[in-house]
Amino acid sequence: MRIAVRSRYTNINGGYEERGAHGGKPAFRRTTGDAWIFHQEGLSRGTWHFGPSLPHGAGAAVHFSSVDAARDPVAASWPSECLEKVWQPSGTKPAPSGLWVDKDFPPSAKSIGNLSCKAEWVPVRQLREGNWQLFDADRDRPSARFRVLDGRKRFNDFNRLVVFPSCRFGGRWAQRRFEQEEDQLTLRQNLDLLVRLGGLAPSVHDARLQRLAREVLSGRHDLSLSALVDATKALHELGLRQELGPLVSMATESADFLSGTRIHGEAVHTSCILNLRGFTHSFVGHKGLSLGLLVDLDRGFEATWCSPLPGTKHEGGHLEQSQLFDFASHEWLEFPLGVRPPALDPSCCRFSELFHTADWEDTETQKLFISRALTAERRFFAQPGVSFDPDTGMTYDGHALDAETGELKEGPPPRGPFGFSAASKEALHVSLLALALEKTQVGEDVAPLIYSDEEALDILEKKVTSMELMDAAEPGYGGFLPWFCSRGATERGARRCLNPQEEASRLAATNDFLGKVPGLDNGQLAWALYAVSKVLRSRADEGPRYAALAQRWERRLTRMRSTAVNIFYAGRGTGALRAVSRIRNTTHDATNASGYETVPVHPAFLDDAYEGELLVLFVDLLADWSSYPENGKEEKDKMWERKQIRLKAINFTNPQDDRKITVQEGFWFSSHEQWKLMVLPYLEIPLVKQVFTNVEFVRVVNSIHHEIPGLFASSHAPPNVECGSLGGYCNAVGIQEVASQEVRWDQSVSPYGAYPVMLVDLPAGLAWYNTMLSLPKMQTVTGSVESSDVFGTSVASILTWDTKVTSVLAMLQGTGPLISRLLKEDGLKEQFQDP
Repeated sequence: MRIAVRSRYTNINGGYEERGAHGGKPAFRRTTGDAWIFHQEGLSRGTWHFGPSLPHGAGAAVHFSSVDAARDPVAASWPSECLEKVWQPSGTKPAPSGLWVDKDFPPSAKSIGNLSCKAEWVPVRQLREGNWQLFDADRDRPSARFRVLDGRKRFNDFNRLVVFPSCRFGGRWAQRRFEQEEDQLTLRQNLDLLVRLGGLAPSVHDARLQRLAREVLSGRHDLSLSALVDATKALHELGLRQELGPLVSMATESADFLSGTRIHGEAVHTSCILNLRGFTHSFVGHKGLSLGLLVDLDRGFEATWCSPLPGTKHEGGHLEQSQLFDFASHEWLEFPLGVRPPALDPSCCRFSELFHTADWEDTETQKLFISRALTAERRFFAQPGVSFDPDTGMTYDGHALDAETGELKEGPPPRGPFGFSAASKEALHVSLLALALEKTQVGEDVAPLIYSDEEALDILEKKVTSMELMDAAEPGYGGFLPWFCSRGATERGARRCLNPQEEASRLAATNDFLGKVPGLDNGQLAWALYAVSKVLRSRADEGPRYAALAQRWERRLTRMRSTAVNIFYAGRGTGALRAVSRIRNTTHDATNASGYETVPVHPAFLDDAYEGELLVLFVDLLADWSSYPENGKEEKDKMWERKQIRLKAINFTNPQDDRKITVQEGFWFSSHEQWKLMVLPYLEIPLVKQVFTNVEFVRVVNSIHHEIPGLFASSHAPPNVECGSLGGYCNAVGIQEVASQEVRWDQSVSPYGAYPVMLVDLPAGLAWYNTMLSLPKMQTVTGSVESSDVFGTSVASILTWDTKVTSVLAMLQGTGPLISRLLKEDGLKEQFQDP
């Protein structure tokens, strides 16, 4: 049985095929593989549900449910705000034999504007017998025709419309012009010539070509953003890596993001993308659809896809085996000769190319990009068994990927999910859940792209149960979390964390944190609990489930408030909060400070001006100081005096104009250090915002000056990058000129390096984030990958909360605006701003 669904939500809309059964009824999988329709009783009033995956165990992740019980999804009634129509298509029809013509984009000159050369309209599928090659035409003519040849089979045309501006491929003609007229060309003509030469063989890469590249580089300040993108693509195709860096940098620099200047440059509406053995060429037209042609030389199949670009209303097909579900007609089409689909659908995953020439200052562009990013990333953060445990609700630190395909690995370690995690990952998860339930900040249209209410409540219920059980068994942790085994630990043989294939037990510390609790991570978690408990309380009148969960999470927060001083404060007169506390006996309750001692790590105390400050503020504003005179006023003052010594201003010399820029000195100046900006309303304080805007400006300028295609942030490194004693984790990355510690590594970048830029200037942050997504192999069906080397030749094939969800939260403004309102309601806002 096949089912067609029309919905406003792109992750729901489409065709579904019967794939197995669940709950005694057939289950239906979306053809792109990211949504299911399944039957299960007891989850809500209805018995049919849309979800990201089939349920595991007793619980289920649900987008939304039917409002009644019915024999199948077609007969069921669905919420009108979620679905327009669910129906069973009446068979299939043959694919059309001629060009598919879009009435808004007919095959005529008016669709593409004035071109300096001949454009030819051809079907996307243009294959014949012969050897694989890229161009099959007379290269002496600028009207050379583009086609791809398959050496094994002849395929019928699958006809979708595409235009190829053939002047791009007039190779020898362009070379002759280059040889004859190189001294008389304008900057724009140099660029056009450079782009055309991008299609030639390496034999023409001589000193004259290098000189042409330098001419374009020297005039790059006069190029529009789209022209810079054109030049970047040409240099990439020509393999001129040394010249590539300045253009990648200028694509950001020219927009002058941090001063808020609107990006200039013409809009480019049509891209035709050829992915060949991981090497991407982009050919640009002017209006309509984005079409791609995937060629896999090793397996000998090819396939097509279409997806709408920003500003267009067109939707194309998505392949599934030998069928095409056409979103324009909402019908299934027969696809000739059983051609296999691409491994990934770029309309859901590899979307970065669509935004290479985006006007990032345009709010609609920002919304579209964030929607694409959330749709991709929620396949990580909202997927049980991938980012969190389906039984306990607790996060996994990360998940392994296949280094070749980018698909999720399954099985026990080192494959599959990492069976351990920490309070910092819980902080990210709980913060996202709070924003999904609160809705005011992110908007009613965005909130379902994070979690549906049902999903959020289900996860929060499991999570709080896990925390309660651990606290009851080991009250010495005082409600705070060590690094923990997400499904519990086994004592059989060598103690270890349980695998997903083993039956879950209660939460337990990892071996290296038995009887120890970290302060920094728990400071992050404490504020997430503050937010989610308040949000749940605000919705308590919506039903008993909200009210019960509000009460349980409030008890978790109260527990942490009551034990924080005993666990983390180093003692009267010290003004010091421990970085890690050792618990003398975890079975004894945290009612006595003598049960804790400082672990001699470096640094031993949280007196930094970075993310460790979150615990300081929690202890100052919310903790119980009743055992100290005047509610601990003298001790609190000493905490801030101790921290003041660590707070230093330092000047960075802008290499572009030698101006001095004053910033807060970093530890390494890694983006990771700015975590606190994502949590609390620091940026509402004008002077603080100016300082941290300077910080992010320096971060961006440093990458531009050193021709780095991204931003530095502590992360796991690709296999070709060595990171010293910590193995594959590069923590000491940043900018030496403004760091207090030695910066040891500068060979890898991570997409989340852009999250603090997003917080101070959203357009700039999104542009840098997209730049890093555009590096080879950085986008998968489960969203962004951990990191890439600076040459784009290797990636760290894992997914982690730190490097993915920090960016997601920053796109949503973090929890700062939400907690700002909550602090004001609690009468703590002024104290936060002037502690």
